[in-house]
Amino acid sequence: MYRGATLACPACGGGLEYATSSLPIHGCRGCGGMWLGPDATMHLLQGRGGALEIELVASDSRASQAPSGTVAVPDAEPRRCPSCALEMAPLLVRDVRVDSCPTHGTWFDRLEVTRVTREILKLRRARQRRAEGDALPSLDDLTASARALAESGRRIADEVWAWLTRSSRHEPGCTCDDCTR
Repeated sequence: MYRGATLACPACGGGLEYATSSLPIHGCRGCGGMWLGPDATMHLLQGRGGALEIELVASDSRASQAPSGTVAVPDAEPRRCPSCALEMAPLLVRDVRVDSCPTHGTWFDRLEVTRVTREILKLRRARQRRAEGDALPSLDDLTASARALAESGRRIADEVWAWLTRSSRHEPGCTCDDCTR
């Protein structure tokens, strides 16, 4: 892939335009997606941060502002590399699915560069907290714990209520199955 080379968008078939960048990046005005060369992809997926990551997110925002076309090849279907036309492999970054050619680069649908950057930042922060021995749980962990606790409380209340209503129908000392459970 060379700067100025004409590439076809793997999602909508439109032309990819080279974005002024320190690493090869192409955007699609048709669907708002982005094609990142291998170096830019590795920088993004390694979560290095810095000026290049800011540049990538800014390019993603510009490319996705006003897409003029629609996606012809849905995300769930195999897409072809714009450089070699071989089928790309799906790659999951948390819950974001991107398409990757190990030789030429990775395709990110509209705003997926931004989503991947956020997910990797979350992972990096969690890793830092673990490395620093920070015992504070994340907001997601706290929310899950609170939901589990509320569900346990509801189940206990339901069981106590069922027991109370069953035992109030019988005389004290009754040995039926309902009263002895």
